[in-house]
Amino acid sequence: ENIKDIQVIITCTEKIKLENPNIKVHGFGITQFETLELFPFYSADSTTWLRTGINGRIHTKVKKTVVTVSVDSEYKPEHFKHYPKHLQDMILDEIATSPFTYDELSTQYKARHIYNCTWFKNWADNFVFQPKKAIKRNKLF
Repeated sequence: ENIKDIQVIITCTEKIKLENPNIKVHGFGITQFETLELFPFYSADSTTWLRTGINGRIHTKVKKTVVTVSVDSEYKPEHFKHYPKHLQDMILDEIATSPFTYDELSTQYKARHIYNCTWFKNWADNFVFQPKKAIKRNKLF
């Protein structure tokens, strides 16, 4: 999300809080962790997990980012094979906690889908909202 999106969310959540503080807000199309961690959404979803797997990537706690692992994308500079060894080791350690191997994730999009869904579920199960101060602006645009 960009700054205008954040400003819209601030405006909407403040209005909702004033009108009905007990309402549960759903973040439709919002799954960027930085945004989710700023606002007390009751739930959120998007097709990010699907696009990520299709595009040959997996989510990882390492640098809180996605990593390209598909053998079809080894030529890309952002591919796992081009990461420094210490980051590769950290990512492989994280993969080892799943039912998949790196080879399976690099060759099977369905394995990446399941891995990413499980990754998001684990993140959501362990996430505790801690309000952060957002920059409040007088105007929306």
